[in-house]
Amino acid sequence: MCEGADRARLQACRRRARLANVSQGGVRVHELAVMESVVETVVERLADNVAVVRLEIGELAGVDVAALRFCFDVCTGGTTLAGATLDIVTIEARAKCRTCGVEQRTRSFAEPCACGSFDRVLVAGDELRLKEVEVM
Repeated sequence: MCEGADRARLQACRRRARLANVSQGGVRVHELAVMESVVETVVERLADNVAVVRLEIGELAGVDVAALRFCFDVCTGGTTLAGATLDIVTIEARAKCRTCGVEQRTRSFAEPCACGSFDRVLVAGDELRLKEVEVM
């Protein structure tokens, strides 16, 4: 749990995001919670001089990258991450067909293999991870 100043910072972050939600056409709650967690994790482990926060996000991870970018700006304000850059690396979605064994790019969980089979397993593209943090 967050204590004292951290709790106040997160509450302020949520208030700013709710206000922005009205004026920006909507920020998804999921993206806000993800970014709060990322910011909290980085702030707890690295106090100062963070230049870049790098995330890896799969094409089928189920998050809106634009909303994440917006939430990063909102959540880092007033923290030691203020002024840091968010770098998002997109991971291509790939699925392997259980029928023919072919692995190929996919754009949807409901997209069939070239052989026509829907019996596929996602092998990449659902990632959502903090890859690295660059410190000055």
